[in-house]
Amino acid sequence: MVAGTGAAYADKVERSGQSILPLFEPGGYAEVSFGHVKPSVTGKAGGADSGNVVGSYWPVGIAYKQQMTDAFSLGFIYDRPFGANVNYPRGTGYPIDGTTAELRTDAFTILGNYRFDNGFGVHGGVRIQRLSATADIIFPSPPFPDRLVYRVNGASDEGLGYVLGVSYEIPEIALRMALTYNSEIKTKLPTSESFNGVDVPPSTTAVTTPQSVNLDLQTGIAQDTLLFGGIRWVDYSAFVIDPQNYPDVEPLLYYRDDTWSYSLGVGRRFTENWSGSLALSYEKGGNSNEVSNLGPTNGQYGVTLGARYEDGPYSLAAGVNYMRLGDATTQVVDGQFDDNDAVGIGIKLGYRF
Repeated sequence: MVAGTGAAYADKVERSGQSILPLFEPGGYAEVSFGHVKPSVTGKAGGADSGNVVGSYWPVGIAYKQQMTDAFSLGFIYDRPFGANVNYPRGTGYPIDGTTAELRTDAFTILGNYRFDNGFGVHGGVRIQRLSATADIIFPSPPFPDRLVYRVNGASDEGLGYVLGVSYEIPEIALRMALTYNSEIKTKLPTSESFNGVDVPPSTTAVTTPQSVNLDLQTGIAQDTLLFGGIRWVDYSAFVIDPQNYPDVEPLLYYRDDTWSYSLGVGRRFTENWSGSLALSYEKGGNSNEVSNLGPTNGQYGVTLGARYEDGPYSLAAGVNYMRLGDATTQVVDGQFDDNDAVGIGIKLGYRF
């Protein structure tokens, strides 16, 4: 049965949600997922329109699970948990037109899962994550005497983290509760910086991606009908990117609040081969409506429609997601970003063995 398939836009630098649910698929299992997310995020400042400042992106995921014994299984997951693609189009007259920023992560997670006879289980493993970041930041005049172009490039570095969790399952009624902790991961990026094309001595920028907790729930509520949902907390108030020579009293990127996101949906099997789902999602906005120019939204809510076709060991799931993005005011230039949204589509190919 399908349970909410679809690539969705997420606030801040969220991308994958760090799901470990393939680890709970019965028997041996492998999947490949990919999608496309197209945000529309526009604002105004000083009488000028910003244009669409958030670029489209392509989520990708790979998962493999091997059932070693009746009680113990091993799994591997590749995802891109955090990312950003910001581009203020040139020539719009917007105070910071030409500003760009990109953040990319690639995470490789190895997990084990042990189930006890009473339905309880424990899971955990290690995660290796690669991170890189680049930005061209335009400082307008005023407040600066002249328009300043600050360029920074943080070359990739790898860091090590871990995953720990507990679960409870009653397979006869499709009940599963899984609580998972994802540790922070520290990296140190070799960094080059310049001002209006003039290089400054190289440095190192420490970037720590935030710790998080996922609670995933599902249960059968009628024959061929599944209720599912989740809660995710991310410690974004501890996330900072602050290059050594960044010319502002505040860091290049930081957040005042943590993120809490919620989802709830229902899945229904219609035939032996076909099933579908409907899910709602909500992400609480921060206590302050003022946000970074590198992420001019504040909270969101949305809906996902999914369908799945199964034939023997093979499955194909697809979904479409629509998100309404919260209004926000950006720092420095007081840009007003209202009535924005995003559309995402996702496809997942699965194989049981």
